[in-house]
Amino acid sequence: MKKLNLIYLLLPIVLFSCGGGADEDPLPLPTDSSFAASVSGDVTSSFDGEAEFVHGIIKSQPAGQNGSNLIIGLENKNNLGEFIALSVFEIDNTTGIKEGTYNYVPLSTSNLVQGIYTNEDTDAFYLLPVEGTTNQIIITSITDTRVKGSYNFTISGILGGEITMTGTFDALGVTTTN
Repeated sequence: MKKLNLIYLLLPIVLFSCGGGADEDPLPLPTDSSFAASVSGDVTSSFDGEAEFVHGIIKSQPAGQNGSNLIIGLENKNNLGEFIALSVFEIDNTTGIKEGTYNYVPLSTSNLVQGIYTNEDTDAFYLLPVEGTTNQIIITSITDTRVKGSYNFTISGILGGEITMTGTFDALGVTTTN
């Protein structure tokens, strides 16, 4: 089960890291993005900073290999080793991630909703959703350059333990179509 979750986590990164070239515009630098995060459980932390996202839409591949992925990065402005990554991935969605609530569904073959917490100072790395808990990303507004919303995840660590992370984000980024 843990190997399958890790594969689902890495799949969107691999799919959307392909393509692009020197002629593409760079990601916009965050100037007015923000987030607030709260972590409780085996790790306790509250932090804020700037939020960035990448929204990739693949529609040029054979059936079953297309989809949309939204990855949101939230990095602690006072501790660059503390980071939250949020991801929504939908296979066969060639129109992009829309406003709405995206819930984690165990062993889903059509979508993946993921929340990850890492802190280099404490060697914390949490990514496995705890069954029976609410694990979701809520998108309240999305454009090609900005996404707003909130999240709530209860996840277990690679080395054991459990945390709950909640917060809001207003992220700047880019949407790409391939």
